[in-house]
Amino acid sequence: MRDKLSGMIAGFVLLSATFTQAANWGAASGDWTADNINWTGGGEPGSGDIANIFQGSVTISTGNSELANELRLGNTVGGNPILNVTGGSLTHNAANVGFSDAGTVNITGGSISSSSILVNAGGVITVSGAGSSWTSGSLLYVGNSTEGTLNITGGGTVSNTFAHVGRLAGGSGSITVSGSGSTWVNSSSSCQIGATGTGDLSITAGGSVSTIGTSFVGANAGGVGTVTVSGAGSIWEN
Repeated sequence: MRDKLSGMIAGFVLLSATFTQAANWGAASGDWTADNINWTGGGEPGSGDIANIFQGSVTISTGNSELANELRLGNTVGGNPILNVTGGSLTHNAANVGFSDAGTVNITGGSISSSSILVNAGGVITVSGAGSSWTSGSLLYVGNSTEGTLNITGGGTVSNTFAHVGRLAGGSGSITVSGSGSTWVNSSSSCQIGATGTGDLSITAGGSVSTIGTSFVGANAGGVGTVTVSGAGSIWEN
């Protein structure tokens, strides 16, 4: 009986240790760290928390290294939340930019590292400026079932392992890579521009895209894909 009880206690401790909680940011605008009173419970998210940004504007500034289990923007209709990364870093698992309504992420310094990126429901990601980056350890979906936009400009970089732009029927995704040093790298597996939805890739003014593996433009029945490469130095290497 003692062994069985010990096992039950151990199982409860394990479940408690892995339980994911939510840290919610409301209407205020401020700094992720310095203004942590704006997070529910009065503390910034940790590695086991879902960081829900419902509305307002949150900034991660130079010198701060933030953690979360998951990042979600756009949980509330009409909330129009914004995450500005002007320096420092954010490390988490899945990112959902446009969870149920539009959300915006602007990286103009510093970096985000995640396991996956999904941009949907009118969500917009902009990675701009040398040294600005977003790295996904696996997938990048831009326009999963509705609209999503990714802009890489001014020397910003984005990397992932495989991508769908306009993934499902009704999905509409757009990626723009513009300016010298601006880079998107799809490091393995396939890249689908217009998987089953509508996808658009525009590479201009010296932007660079590298897709390793098989690339599809209009991959499946119903998929519509467009790729434009224009301007000196612009390149799509496959």
